[in-house]
Amino acid sequence: MKFAQPIIGAVVVGLALCGSKPAFAKAQSLKEINRIRSITVQFGDCVMKHNAALGRAVVLSNLSNDVILHSASRLMDGDCLSRTDAGMGSQMTFTGDQFRYAMAGALVRMDYPVRRHFDFTNVPPLVHAIPKPIDPSLKKGSRKAAKAEEEYAKDRAFLFLSRFGECVARRNPDRTQDLLLADIGTVEEKAAFNELSASLGECLGDGQMSFGREMLRGSLALNFYRLAGAPLDARVVTLKVDN
Repeated sequence: MKFAQPIIGAVVVGLALCGSKPAFAKAQSLKEINRIRSITVQFGDCVMKHNAALGRAVVLSNLSNDVILHSASRLMDGDCLSRTDAGMGSQMTFTGDQFRYAMAGALVRMDYPVRRHFDFTNVPPLVHAIPKPIDPSLKKGSRKAAKAEEEYAKDRAFLFLSRFGECVARRNPDRTQDLLLADIGTVEEKAAFNELSASLGECLGDGQMSFGREMLRGSLALNFYRLAGAPLDARVVTLKVDN
């Protein structure tokens, strides 16, 4: 992909199976999907290898795309994209949430590589980004209104997924860590998803949403790391964010 703002530009994909994908992608096999997921992992690991302190600050603050672009642009590392499997990363696009998911997943692997017990009972509720309401001055039926409605629906879906990820990580943090440490597309990953099935059902309740493993795993990574926080000996930079 062309590196710059598009790396975390808002791409409306709903909550379908792939949040990150080659720019030219059409229908994909499971093997292709897992390869793309693995490339996303490679990219996140590479970025955190060089900018972990900044990545921690971004993930723990749950910053918006615009703020990441302005205050943490070093994370959008074109060299890391080109170093991924056969250079495939250079042809990929990421949703804004998918970019943060990649960073969070890499941080879990870096900062919490050994399975252990976690208890988030006393951790305060996380703050999730609330979608901005649609501008009431937009003319109904206009293209601008339709686009605004589409963006609002997308943001509402990601808000649901974010809260859902926090719920699951709180209810079953140890199995969540198991999943986040499992390699992509392996028997271990499948088993970890199965171990989480009860918690997934409890947090979903009577609602219905359609999202795939990449988006779910990403939301779990983001919320797990925000709940766990950075290790005491880990460096976290202080970001200068303009209001």
